[in-house]
Amino acid sequence: MPFNQMKRYYTILYLLFLFPVWAIGQRNIPVNLEWKEMSTQQTVKGLEVHSLNFDQSSNSFEYGLLPVYVKEINAPAEGYHYDLHFNILDADTLSVEESENITDSDLLEDQPLWHVKYDGTKAQIIVVPLNRDGDRICLWKKFEIKTDTVPAPEKREKVVREPVFADNSMLRSGNWYKIGVTQTGVHKITYEYLQDQGIDPAGLDLSKIGIFGTYSGMLNESNDDTRPDDLAENAIYLVGGEDNSFDPGDYILFYAQSARTWKYNIFTARFDHQNNYFADTIYYFFTTNQGTGKSLENFESSSQQPTVEVNKFTGYAAIDNDVENLIFSGKEWFDEQLSGELLQETFSFNLPGLIVGEPVYLRSEIVARAFENTYYQVFVNGELVMDSVKMSRVTPNGALYARTTNKNLTFFSDNENVNVTIKIFSRRSDR
Repeated sequence: MPFNQMKRYYTILYLLFLFPVWAIGQRNIPVNLEWKEMSTQQTVKGLEVHSLNFDQSSNSFEYGLLPVYVKEINAPAEGYHYDLHFNILDADTLSVEESENITDSDLLEDQPLWHVKYDGTKAQIIVVPLNRDGDRICLWKKFEIKTDTVPAPEKREKVVREPVFADNSMLRSGNWYKIGVTQTGVHKITYEYLQDQGIDPAGLDLSKIGIFGTYSGMLNESNDDTRPDDLAENAIYLVGGEDNSFDPGDYILFYAQSARTWKYNIFTARFDHQNNYFADTIYYFFTTNQGTGKSLENFESSSQQPTVEVNKFTGYAAIDNDVENLIFSGKEWFDEQLSGELLQETFSFNLPGLIVGEPVYLRSEIVARAFENTYYQVFVNGELVMDSVKMSRVTPNGALYARTTNKNLTFFSDNENVNVTIKIFSRRSDR
């Protein structure tokens, strides 16, 4: 296969601390590689796998099917690690077509890929002797590995937490009714709702009713994080219970959180949302005889004169339905799949109280698996606001299954009803 000759010198400094450190001890490891012709194999699903290898090459799961050079040397003294530099003395360059065909070539970067494994007195240097140069891939034929000895990162002490468990579950006794919540906000329990649940409202002891729940977002994936062990009673607001009876027209108000949570991002000055990967309904529990009638507290208004008058706020909304998982694995979910030559979808938002003249911020995320470059446009209420955004193609047998684009834009709207239309096309001429 044709190659073009080239020489390059790379220096990679792996920072182990946030402050400078002096390297001590250095050695050079000369490497000469005899590359073989590109090999092609077929998987059981009929996909072609194109791989490169050299004499005594190996593979490491971190780099897929890319070949790696492995060198075992003595480990540095305790408390030290190796930092690697590379001096490329001779290299060949693949053609653009050959570069695109190599399986897992999407993992390559313009800087060398490497890591070191430590096992007692031995250290194993693992290097991918390839790097990307634009659309082409360079094969290292002759290079030097320079090892510097630097202080190893400090090991963090494990924090041992003693689990604290409730003596008994709140649900162990009494009458309980499960309430499913799909929207964040104030929810209402009416006289008629209680009747529909088989509860006699007139027979309630209002001092013993209660709403229980603890949801504040997905549980932390770290097992040593603190988390609620049992349901907690939430404050309620009872309207019409002054006579100590629950009559027609009386009702209970309580605040409940949906599966989707929102947090303010201090770095972007925006609100970010987080879906729950495992549920779209959050359940709260109403009891007729195990609560304390916990109520919202009343506070007296301040007699001081206000210094700031607030007459507007930042609202937010999201359409993010977890419908499709492209590779049937992991936590990346997307909305429904579109296919065809010319794709178009409209997403409708209702923004009550929208202030005309104030900017509206829009963030979009689109994922595409296409074997040719694709483009998309964004329209707001029929007006083009973003044109010809390119999404690069993927290779059928590459490690990258699809490409994701995230775009932000700001626009103005004189209508509370905002329709965002996405048009996707395979060629610019198809617009």
